[in-house]
Amino acid sequence: MDYTDQYVYVNVGDAVAATEMDNDELRLTLNFNNDRVPYALVEVISFIIKTNNSTNNRFTLKCTELPQNYLGYDNIGSALAIAGFSADITAGNHVYEMCGAAPKLMFANPRMLTLYITNDQGVKQPVGVPDNIEGFTVFLKVSYPKSGEIPGLYRAQIPL
Repeated sequence: MDYTDQYVYVNVGDAVAATEMDNDELRLTLNFNNDRVPYALVEVISFIIKTNNSTNNRFTLKCTELPQNYLGYDNIGSALAIAGFSADITAGNHVYEMCGAAPKLMFANPRMLTLYITNDQGVKQPVGVPDNIEGFTVFLKVSYPKSGEIPGLYRAQIPL
C-alpha cells in the first residue's frame, strides 16, 4: 500500500513550554482538515531532551492515545521513543538522545496526540521548570494511506 507522509517537528523550550503544555502534556494536532483516514502510522525520527540535572539514566516519550499494535505492561499511555543520557553540554546542562529505532505505531483516525515525558521510574516530568527538563525536540513521521489505496470492502465499512 502507498502512503502519504507528513513530517511534524516540535521544539519545546522554556518559553514555549509554559504556553503550549498543560499539566505536563503537549497536545499536538496532526490532522488539520476533515479527511477521514482510517489510520495513520506514527514514527519518531528524532527525540532529544535538554535537562539541568543528570539524575536520570533515560527518559521516555509517551502519548495518552493507544495505538492498535502496542502493548505496554505499565498500562499508562504508549511509549513512542526512549532517550538515554548522551553528554554534558556545560556544567549543569545535559543532553539525552533517542536510543535505537522507534516503532511504527498505528493509530485509528488520529486528529491529535497528547505527548508527555516520563523519567526512568515512570513519573511524568514537567518541562520548563527549575531542576528538571529545560526543553525537548521531537521529529515525527506520520504516514496516511493514499486516497484510493484503501480496499473497497474496507472503505464501505467506514461510516460517513
